[in-house]
Amino acid sequence: MIDISVGVITPLLEKLTKPLPNAMVLVNLKEFSSSAHKLLPDGTLLVVSVRGDESYNDLDILKEINATMLFHDLPYLEGKVSRVHAARRYNKIPLRPIY
Repeated sequence: MIDISVGVITPLLEKLTKPLPNAMVLVNLKEFSSSAHKLLPDGTLLVVSVRGDESYNDLDILKEINATMLFHDLPYLEGKVSRVHAARRYNKIPLRPIY
């Protein structure tokens, strides 16, 4: 995929240690709040992994992120949060448009 300039999704630590061209970086909210993403080159596309059971205060970080994609990562065996209700929470957050 890299040969045809289609970006793959790589974890943050992999991107920092072995950079791939055109790769998008997968970060979760804890990694993003630790500012580890600032070590990435400018223009790096971010994919933010969210579970759906975060507090609204934690989700406020999404307003400041220029994320390319949200990756909804709620485990299937997790019974306390419905996948549908968890996904609806993100519709209430005004995200910045990407141009």
